[in-house]
Amino acid sequence: MRASTTCLIMADHNRYSVDARAAGRMVLVRSYAERIVVLFDDEMVADHPHQFRRDQIIYDPWHYLPVLMKMPGDLAARGAEDSA
Repeated sequence: MRASTTCLIMADHNRYSVDARAAGRMVLVRSYAERIVVLFDDEMVADHPHQFRRDQIIYDPWHYLPVLMKMPGDLAARGAEDSA
């Protein structure tokens, strides 16, 4: 499956975040009874508790840190655009 450019994958009717280096790339998703594990180039890029409610978005803020470090003012600019 391909991770979205917003660092999300779909698994069992929910969306889970993945590390930014996997954005837009093919990843392997392993769904276990208690965990969702995502691999990219044989390296784990996400490990989340399995959520059984549907249509949830499960984020790990650390997955987005590389993106925020590249564009520190981008979030503030987008917030200003949204409120305009």
